[in-house]
Amino acid sequence: MNTVLSKKNHILHKLSLLNISIKALKLKTKNSDFSGKDLIVISFVLLCSYSVTATSKLTNATGNWNTGTIWTPTGVPAGGDVVGVSNTLTLDANISISSGGYYTISSPVTDATGGTAYTVGITGNGVSNGTLDVNANMTVEGALTVSNHGTLFIRTGATLTVGAATFANGSSITIESGGKLIVNGLFSNNNNSNDVQVDGDIVVNGAVSAGNGSTITGNGTLTTTLSGNAGKITNNGTIFGSTSGCSSGPCSVISPCSAITASITYSSTAICAGASKTLTSSVSGSGSGGTKTYQWQSSTTSGGPYTNVPSSGTSSTYSASPSATTYYIVVVTYTASGCTATSNEATVTVNTLSVAPTSASGSSNVCSSSSATITASGGTLGTGAAATWYQGACPA
Repeated sequence: MNTVLSKKNHILHKLSLLNISIKALKLKTKNSDFSGKDLIVISFVLLCSYSVTATSKLTNATGNWNTGTIWTPTGVPAGGDVVGVSNTLTLDANISISSGGYYTISSPVTDATGGTAYTVGITGNGVSNGTLDVNANMTVEGALTVSNHGTLFIRTGATLTVGAATFANGSSITIESGGKLIVNGLFSNNNNSNDVQVDGDIVVNGAVSAGNGSTITGNGTLTTTLSGNAGKITNNGTIFGSTSGCSSGPCSVISPCSAITASITYSSTAICAGASKTLTSSVSGSGSGGTKTYQWQSSTTSGGPYTNVPSSGTSSTYSASPSATTYYIVVVTYTASGCTATSNEATVTVNTLSVAPTSASGSSNVCSSSSATITASGGTLGTGAAATWYQGACPA
């Protein structure tokens, strides 16, 4: 329902913009030869332009990217398509991802050896952005360009290797912890919108140019491998909080946050419903000094998703009293640097209490040496509990 409402609101927004555009056009053409019919035709064309939906394209076999028969439905993906790669492919064409396009790489893609160095371009329009989501190793011998609201994700465990890379202002790049970008040439970052988040690694076999006001944030690293000018970092921006360049390679810029780790200590003994357990956060590593804030989070599922606990969960210790087994983490943030560290997961196991039966029924008149069946009604057994019948004060 929320998706439907979102699409409806998006269409209404476009209609309102169209209405404004037509009004403006009427004013501009007041003394021209445009007629009402012309305006109707223009409005029809504009409305139709928003009725186009993206095509889904999935691989059905290994092969070359530019071979239409390996895709379902048949045909090489267009820039605005939603694409899923789940078979190993050889890249034999340039990739251009445009507004509305979302390419998910879940199996290796490798540039064809020799010949043309193919390129990847990602762009958008600020409303429906082109996205490349790399979940498996991908090699591109040509340049990678992310511009005009284009979006790039490099997920944990994936490596994207390119011949050169340019991040233009307004683009969005996320390299997760355990993800890696390898640039075999010049790496240029001109993005000053604070949208280059690197928690993994960037390795540059070339020079680095950080443009005026550009920023790279996160808990990761950026290194160059070549000597002298070939591996220098020209830094007119900020890389992991540093504004210093490196005049001669090889160079290395490591986020001060990368060495910080957070952990939770606690007793693993289960508790009963209604009881509590104290969780204590500790932080270690270089750069772990200074003022810190804490945000405890919980989930009913191991691994999350996690949500913030109530306002009391903002100190280094937290008294957890869940009604059922719950999983906790704590996110520690350093006020001065903005560095964050997320702890291990702590499991608070809750044993349910037993509820006594409400009644017992059975025959009240039996002969000597005979037996009677008595049935308990109501009540529940708690975690690990067993029912025992008693005769007086003694177990029956």
